[in-house]
Amino acid sequence: MPSRNDNATVTTLKSLPNFEIEKLRHLFTVHEELGIDPEKIKKPLLELIKQNHMYPYYERIKPKLGIIEDDFEIESFKELNSKTLAELDEKIEFAEKNFGSSEIKDSILDKGNYYFKIGDHENTVKVYEQALEKTVGINSKLEIMLTILRAAFFFNDLPLLVKYMEKAKQDIEKGGDWELRNRLHIYEAVQLMLCRKFKEATELFLDSLSTFTATELISLEELVLYSIVLSLITMDRNVISKKVLLSSEVAQVASPGSCLYQLISDYYNCNYKNYMKHLVDVSKLILKDRYLGRHCRYFVRQARLPAYKQFLRPYKSVTLKNMADAFQVSTEFIEEELVSYISGMRLDCKIDKVNGIIENNVGDERNNNYVKTIKQGDLLINRIQKLSRIIDM
Repeated sequence: MPSRNDNATVTTLKSLPNFEIEKLRHLFTVHEELGIDPEKIKKPLLELIKQNHMYPYYERIKPKLGIIEDDFEIESFKELNSKTLAELDEKIEFAEKNFGSSEIKDSILDKGNYYFKIGDHENTVKVYEQALEKTVGINSKLEIMLTILRAAFFFNDLPLLVKYMEKAKQDIEKGGDWELRNRLHIYEAVQLMLCRKFKEATELFLDSLSTFTATELISLEELVLYSIVLSLITMDRNVISKKVLLSSEVAQVASPGSCLYQLISDYYNCNYKNYMKHLVDVSKLILKDRYLGRHCRYFVRQARLPAYKQFLRPYKSVTLKNMADAFQVSTEFIEEELVSYISGMRLDCKIDKVNGIIENNVGDERNNNYVKTIKQGDLLINRIQKLSRIIDM
């Protein structure tokens, strides 16, 4: 039982899991909002479950799919899984008696890979952690950590994700190669996106566009979706122009005619009428995505705010009707939106409801910064004076 080379091990690890399975499961949860026949999702999902003999995964999601009667073909996989795992245990025992630590680690990894393939959450993590303990070499350890992170993403295990993200970030500083660093940046960006730390996630996504290789986690198309959508609610016009609109990687995926490209282009070019239309189209793409979908309503609301701010910026005052016409919505809708943002201190303006006018508090940015600096200086002086009195005592 010769030890396999590192490239073969990495290739096998990176092939797991099949995220198409979880994408279909997510799509099933939002089929009503998207107007999709659930049977058109359930059928290919069950086919993938059968192809991979995923009895543990099937047992976990069966209630969510509304399956009452057992599928006898899938039920038969329980015995097949047990038989295969017994054979893998024999290989581990044989390696422990006849070979060295490298071969033992490979045998344990084979068992972890099988658990991952059939969708057994708890045992996947448990066995990979056993393999990690027997692994030497920082790059080899990091590959297993990235696989555990993919398990965390696949099984929606946030505590596991946080735990191994910290471990991987610590170990990468001990000498991980650049390819692993670039891939870890994508993993971290997706984790940050899940936790609604959109600003930090956007910066990592944009920086990774030209060096993207983490195709085992997300596709280039998904990376571009995240980069465009998150840039819209976190980045200024200058960054959007340089890193999104002028990006060759973005152009490769989001053609000028696509709703995704049009959304960011409409915002940049102040085409508010089409912006609102394309926002509806892009919201469907977001809802379909298993990472962004949970933030869909939040994003749609947040994405309107920068457009409103941009529209109001040149004006000292403007009528509600003019703004509503620009966005092709009713005056009632725009008024309700603005009141919500104003009360939440997200917009610095007020509404004269009697005359139907929005009064924008247009301030001198330099003067605002000056006042802010003075206040911070006063606060610092007060703290120094308090400290001085304590020292004198």
